[in-house]
Amino acid sequence: MLEGYRNDGGVDRKHVLLSSGAPGGGVYVSQNANGSVRIELFDEDAMPPFYVRNTGEGTSQASWIYASAFSVATPTAIHKLDIYQPGVGNFKINLELNEDGDLSRINSVPVEYSADWYIGVIYPTSPLAPVGNRTPEEALSVIEQPGHNYVFNVKSPIDGKIETYYSDSAIGNVDLVNGDYDWRAFMIPEQLRESEQLTTYLGNLTGGWTSIEQSTDRPSIDYVIGSAPDEVGSVDQINFNYPTDTAFVSDGSFLVTNTYGANILQISPDGTFDKAVGQYREGFIETGMASEVLLNAPARMLALGNDEFLFNDTRNFVIRHFDYKTDTVDTVYGDTNVTNVEIESGELKGIGAVNHLGLDPNGKLFFTAYNSFFDGDQVVGDGSSMVLRQADDDSWFVWEHETPFPEFPGKSFRIVDMIFNGDTVGMILFNTGDSKKWYAQFNAEGDLLGKVQLGAAFGGGLVVDPFSGQVLVGDHTRIAEIDPDTLEVSTFAFPIAFANVSTMRLNGNTLLITDSDLGVIHNYNLMEREIIDSFGKTSSDGISGNISSLAIFDGSLIALDNRKPRIIEFNEEYSKIIVGNGQQKHASMGRADENTSFYFPNAISSSVDGGIFISEGNHRILKYSADGDISAFAGSLTAGFSGNDGPATAAQFRSIGDVEATNDGSVLVADTYNHSIREIGVDGVVKQIVGNGSAGLDWGLPANEGGLNHPRSVIETEDGRIFVSDSWNNRVIEIGEDGEILPFAGVGKYANYQGRGGFSGDGGDARDAELNTPAGLAYYEADGTLFIVDGFNNKVRYVDSGGDIHTLIGEGRGYEFGKLLNLPTDIALNGDDLYVADTGNALVLKLENVDRTGNDIANALSLDRAKSNIDEVGRAEHVSSTDIDFYELSGLLEDTFIFSHDETIGISMYGGENLVHSVDLEQGEQLKIESSGYDYFSVSSDEMAEYSIFFVDYD
Repeated sequence: MLEGYRNDGGVDRKHVLLSSGAPGGGVYVSQNANGSVRIELFDEDAMPPFYVRNTGEGTSQASWIYASAFSVATPTAIHKLDIYQPGVGNFKINLELNEDGDLSRINSVPVEYSADWYIGVIYPTSPLAPVGNRTPEEALSVIEQPGHNYVFNVKSPIDGKIETYYSDSAIGNVDLVNGDYDWRAFMIPEQLRESEQLTTYLGNLTGGWTSIEQSTDRPSIDYVIGSAPDEVGSVDQINFNYPTDTAFVSDGSFLVTNTYGANILQISPDGTFDKAVGQYREGFIETGMASEVLLNAPARMLALGNDEFLFNDTRNFVIRHFDYKTDTVDTVYGDTNVTNVEIESGELKGIGAVNHLGLDPNGKLFFTAYNSFFDGDQVVGDGSSMVLRQADDDSWFVWEHETPFPEFPGKSFRIVDMIFNGDTVGMILFNTGDSKKWYAQFNAEGDLLGKVQLGAAFGGGLVVDPFSGQVLVGDHTRIAEIDPDTLEVSTFAFPIAFANVSTMRLNGNTLLITDSDLGVIHNYNLMEREIIDSFGKTSSDGISGNISSLAIFDGSLIALDNRKPRIIEFNEEYSKIIVGNGQQKHASMGRADENTSFYFPNAISSSVDGGIFISEGNHRILKYSADGDISAFAGSLTAGFSGNDGPATAAQFRSIGDVEATNDGSVLVADTYNHSIREIGVDGVVKQIVGNGSAGLDWGLPANEGGLNHPRSVIETEDGRIFVSDSWNNRVIEIGEDGEILPFAGVGKYANYQGRGGFSGDGGDARDAELNTPAGLAYYEADGTLFIVDGFNNKVRYVDSGGDIHTLIGEGRGYEFGKLLNLPTDIALNGDDLYVADTGNALVLKLENVDRTGNDIANALSLDRAKSNIDEVGRAEHVSSTDIDFYELSGLLEDTFIFSHDETIGISMYGGENLVHSVDLEQGEQLKIESSGYDYFSVSSDEMAEYSIFFVDYD
């Protein structure tokens, strides 16, 4: 900084030129004839107006200055002036004048303006900025600061056009539509609000543009496995996302409800496909062009003739009408705000959760509906399943029929499918009392004629074979053939195995069979008894789309394809199948490479000896060895809960959700339906380490005594910490050194099924946030970040080193590049890159450089959080050369003491983001930090060191 005096026309002016490139440029200070002090600002980029705040003792001044010079009237006071220029985010000059006007202090530093009054750019890091998890269609409140006026400039990055918005003077907020554009915001003086000077003021605003593209402040993204849904053009490459039903169109094509893809697809005779209704995004737009409306879990369809169709938009609680000829959609029954069945004077007000649509012999509509839904974890409605029928005058009534399960109290059955077959009515019924499925027949009056139990609880679809007269029933992995006279059951001969038959639709000789779990639709000729075509990923080549687990293997990513079982290796140079032939069968022990089958595998982990652990749906764990052999590692083919403290090969598990090979050679197992985390030691012995075997929600208990609820994932860090995604409790827990269950993320909300959590808490303490069925976990050792797949929130979130939770990616359910996820299940870290299994979209994403270590100040841990962590976890904090801990001095503490347990640690104190002072703290030494003197302090070490923080006068 250069300093001198200049005589200009007889006026002595103290001239201070700030260092080259510094904001503010320079300032002249002189004394007027009347004794007042004159301030003149000069900088080629500094243009009026300026905002000046005087906080000196005995002074009170805060005003807008519309010239580059101004005077401080009273020379007999100490003046402390803060001078800002709107639109220049780092322009700030601090002047301190003594009583005679002499300059005693000058400083210029970059600033971000405080949250209580903004005079410049509102940065995206601010909680008021328009970033977050909203769809482009939603209006977004960018700022809400009572008592202030703001002007917002929004500039299109395409044509550079600038639009100006003004805040409401009463509450100071502005709503903008989220999107991709540049923006800036300024507080404006009240006197300029309605004045002609405002145009000049706006013209003087320079710089300060901030981009809010949807990908703002996120890692770069690429899709490394799978094909994006909107980039696939042929039916043999479609990754259907839980297809549920089909309907024929007169041009020879047919429609498919792509339920979890939130749309309806059209399969054409020439082997191509396209979207017919909806987008790849969940939502609700009531009426409009078919390609523009939004759906939420479309399921069952009904062809009305003349290329008109009905379909139930399940999670919107409505039935929609699709006119293929006009390409339009409207809503005909139901109300998104009425989620139970409701009939008023024959008018259908609410339809509940519809399972099936059909026409009776008179051509009148009927629905089978489930009259309850879950609001969080509470069942709303009486739980009854009913048939809603349309009378001859088009009014609606509930068709009464006998209760098929009188041995169970209440409404104990759900109608899956229903069909009129001559004088009888056939139904597929699921008995919630004993979890069994039945086929039942009634006469037209609703009297029960007979019933027969089917083989599996899952599956659906009900048609009458026009050639044999037999009733064909979708019975999970087979089609059951039932004689309508005797109710004898046999298996319909079909040349291909199913994973889950969800529906069947008949059109003349053609039977369309939808296998929802495999994502395949078979076109079968009933007369010739042969498959004409199959649509979807039907070959064993390529990726089926249901990538359920990820791991790192010898520096490469490996991905488990659950739908067509195999393990795929991916790196920057090549991808290949490591093991698996794509067939859902029990694995053959000793078979190697691509010659073995797997039975619905769902999790993998690479071991320290070069092998891969694989958990199967038949409740066991296999090991693929480095030399290519498959062997049984743990569990059996029978579900159960036994074998603790014995050999793993003799133990029983129940629906294993995850396997995690640790560095010491042991294996952690998320025994999901046994509500437990179990460990298989290097000696092959199973031990119970977390959970008591029963569903529950507990805190603070010893780990093997507290209750878990369907734990989905487990990981262990290098220092031995264990994290568990306690999925149906909607939380992530940590097992402390004393062996207790400790909160880490999620408030904890017990639910009796997946998808019944919530979403909240971004930017705050992770323990106060809401999660919704968390799944995969990954821990970044370098900076202590835990990444969490927040599955039913369709997000990947992370808890930073300060314990705050944030969303990394995911703005809703569906597919849109880099923005939407669809029921993600797992993640894996490879260096600084994070891979995400976007299971519902049949994709694996690569997010590059998710290292958060460069954001220490932003991730600083508040001292009250540090105190809480140390108290609850019961251990000292630790730090290494790659793990610098930052702490924010909140101002609530008088003194803070740092104590080093074992190694030398470095303590650095900061004023704002500027380093002020550093000191080394030797083993056993203690340092006192006065919180009023600094804004932050950091702790670092060349070795892995432990330290504690002590507080005095903690409030």
